[in-house]
Amino acid sequence: MIKASVIIPCLNEEKLIEWTLRSVIDQSIPRRDYEIIVSDGKSTDNTVNIARKYADKVISKKNNSISEARNLGAAIAKGKYLVFIDSDTIVSRTLLESVIKKFKDKRVSGAFVNYGYKSNSIVINFLNVLFSILNNLINIFFPKFVLAGGVCMIARKTSFNKIKGFDENMKTSEDNDLAHRLHNVGNFVLINETAYTSDRRLKKMGVIGLLKYYLTDFYKHHFTKNFSGEYIHHSKL
Repeated sequence: MIKASVIIPCLNEEKLIEWTLRSVIDQSIPRRDYEIIVSDGKSTDNTVNIARKYADKVISKKNNSISEARNLGAAIAKGKYLVFIDSDTIVSRTLLESVIKKFKDKRVSGAFVNYGYKSNSIVINFLNVLFSILNNLINIFFPKFVLAGGVCMIARKTSFNKIKGFDENMKTSEDNDLAHRLHNVGNFVLINETAYTSDRRLKKMGVIGLLKYYLTDFYKHHFTKNFSGEYIHHSKL
C-alpha cells in the first residue's frame, strides 16, 4: 500500500534532478510504501529521461507556475500524504519515515522541515543553523507566521484537496499561503528533518539580496496580500 507520494516539480533540471531523485530513492522505509511523481513543465533538456530512470510516474505538460506543476502531480497521487520536494533539493534518509509517524496524529494537516543551502561555506552553514533555530522558535511561539519553504513541505491529501491545493495565481509565497490554509483546517507542524537545496540562487543574488527577496514577500504575504509577482525560477539562474 502506498502511504506517501513524493511530488517533484521541475523544468530543465538535468544538472541537479538526479541528485534529488537519488536521495528520495534512498529512504529508510520500503520502496513499496511510497511513489515518486515528477511533474515536468516540458523541459527541453534531458530532465525527463533522467526522471524516468527513477520515478514511478512522469508528467510532461507545459504549465504556468510551480504551483500548477505541484497540483498536477497531486492530482494523480495515490498516497495519503503528499511530499513536495524541489528538483534541486536533497532530503534526509529518514524523511518519509518521520512523515508517516507524524501524520498518525489525525489532527495534522500539513508539515514542513528545516532547510538550508548545500554549501561548503562556513558562513552559509552558520546561517543554515541560525535559520533552523529561527524556524523552530517561530513554530513554537508564532505558528501563524511559519516560514514553510517549498523546498520540502508535506500535506495530508484529504486536507490538500479540501483547500484546493496550491494557488496557481500566485507567483511567490505560494508555499506559505498553502501552509496557512492547511493550518486553518488542522495542525501545520515542523518535522525534525532537514532538506538541503542548491545554493545557486544564493550565489546569483547574494546573501543580502536573497534575504531582501524573501523578507519582502513574507511581509507582503502576511501584511498586505500584495505579491511581487516575480518568481525567480531555478532554470533561469
